[in-house]
Amino acid sequence: MRRKKLVIFCNDYRYFLAHRYPMFETLPESGVDVVAWCGGAFPGIPPCLTFPIRRYACDRYRFRPLLDLLLFFQMARTLIRERPDVVHTITIKPNLFGGLAARLAALVTGNRPRLVMASPGLGRVFSNAGNDARATMRRRLIARMLRIGLSAQNSSVFFENEDDRAVWVSERIVPRERTEVIAGTGVDEDVFHPVPDRPSPPALVVLYAGRLLRSKGILSFVEIARRMERTGPDIRFLVAGTHDRDDPDSVDITDLDMPRNLEVLGHVSHMPALVKKAHVILLPTIYAEGLPRVLLEGAAMNCVLVASDIAGCRRTIIDGENGYLLPLVDGDIDVANAAERIAFLAENPDLVAEMGRRSREHFLKNGFDIGAVRRQVHDILFRDSR
Repeated sequence: MRRKKLVIFCNDYRYFLAHRYPMFETLPESGVDVVAWCGGAFPGIPPCLTFPIRRYACDRYRFRPLLDLLLFFQMARTLIRERPDVVHTITIKPNLFGGLAARLAALVTGNRPRLVMASPGLGRVFSNAGNDARATMRRRLIARMLRIGLSAQNSSVFFENEDDRAVWVSERIVPRERTEVIAGTGVDEDVFHPVPDRPSPPALVVLYAGRLLRSKGILSFVEIARRMERTGPDIRFLVAGTHDRDDPDSVDITDLDMPRNLEVLGHVSHMPALVKKAHVILLPTIYAEGLPRVLLEGAAMNCVLVASDIAGCRRTIIDGENGYLLPLVDGDIDVANAAERIAFLAENPDLVAEMGRRSREHFLKNGFDIGAVRRQVHDILFRDSR
């Protein structure tokens, strides 16, 4: 029986390795040859990978006409050479140019692979066009290009929440019948398992883990910690993440006047050990999230979840049951309201334990485990492929 071939394009190597690779690592033993192409820095490739990851020039933050044209031709050349059965693109720029590259490669070779795009959140392109005429024009152009890339009947897109799907469908990028919603990237429940011996408050530990972006709420997190230092109970705030100088939205928080109750950990490679220390995962984001992985990790390890009342976060939080949804006021987090929620949790240790237990139950009930997500993604990828 002929082995199938899957080619993956992703914008960033580190992101792919941490969040996407586990979805595909079992495919080679199932009769699928896989090769992934990623942009970004390659600090080192683990020796135990089950398929090759190769580098291509993809600027994840900006559209640069000349470099993006070269990226497009590199993707097309790869598809002409590989002649895959399935092309899978992840995040906006690979989606944008991958769909077009697949069409060009099909004209050259006659090979018409199934195209599956992954949209892990709307990101900056579709979330806030506002009244900015340039942003609106850019959004319309990108929507048109995506529509062309997805014009083949054997193409599809999967999302991480219903709201994101509704945006693409309303923009007429793809018909609803060729879309699906999956449970994020999935988390291994055997690795991120419940913590029965977590110390009880008053030593409440509140964790932010992720990219240090203004839109992800890192400045709001620091301000909440500052308010707790002045008026609230004794609470520890932890920040795990690093400043990305290439991202204009990134914050170097070491330049800030940090409250004494906040500790900056930098990059953390072993997330289960970090989440084990926390009682609360706090994500005061205004970013157009898909389904934030840190909330899944926290839920799996029976943490209370406190996050913004936006589409990506609502799938993991039942307000008042396993955490709190923070309302947005004028497009930003109400820091005072968030601080009140954290203070209330610090003063109610039994509630923290009960809410954490409900988080784990919600995680298991809604198919957020990596095994369930992997099966769903594999079914989407190879459905109707030759």
